[in-house]
Amino acid sequence: MTPFTIIAAIVLVGVLITVHEFGHFIVAKMCGVKVEVFSIGFGRPIVEVKRGDTQYRIAWIPFGGYV
Repeated sequence: MTPFTIIAAIVLVGVLITVHEFGHFIVAKMCGVKVEVFSIGFGRPIVEVKRGDTQYRIAWIPFGGYV
């Protein structure tokens, strides 16, 4: 595997995770559930922004996410 292939795979998995978690986020908001954190990745946040009641994060370990 070339470095480009590995990076492309990581980016693709990151996009899939983001779309998947965004689905959870939208359904929760539509059902009136308070979303405290929307995170792409696990661990300590690299970037964190708070808008309204929700904290949006991008964290160090890119293989997952949570709402």
